[in-house]
Amino acid sequence: MSINETLDLFKKLLTDTPQKREMRIYKRFIGLLSGLSKMELTEEQQQQVEEYINGLQLEAKSDRKHSYFTKKYTLFTHFLKSEFSFVTEGYYTAIGLSIGLSLGVGLGVSFGSIGGGTGISIGISMGAGIGMVAGMLVGAALDAEAKKNGKVLITKTD
Repeated sequence: MSINETLDLFKKLLTDTPQKREMRIYKRFIGLLSGLSKMELTEEQQQQVEEYINGLQLEAKSDRKHSYFTKKYTLFTHFLKSEFSFVTEGYYTAIGLSIGLSLGVGLGVSFGSIGGGTGISIGISMGAGIGMVAGMLVGAALDAEAKKNGKVLITKTD
């Protein structure tokens, strides 16, 4: 199944469902596939993507469509990341934010424990805030570099 055929499949699924949960995952797929179709892929890369799409069995019938397609979306984005280093918008920012938050809270607790009971709560809040900002800055820089290198899939949908 080609990228455009898969895109048409998800557009049809989107119009056929009244459930918002299913609509969200279909829109995510549509955005990802639209971004992928705009990329200048070599013939070999395009063939590799199409073979992977065929292996996902997206036309299979499932009672739990939302969870089925969510798993397929996750597999597909991991494939694109590992094979071609393609990432979605904000990928590194989200990772940087979560890592910064985790490290910031840990450091805040350790520094806050020096000041006693109230120092821990102040350390946690300050560490979380500083860690989030630092993580966002690092992630945004990595996202900008990926965009400059043409590795970001623009996934905005209408």
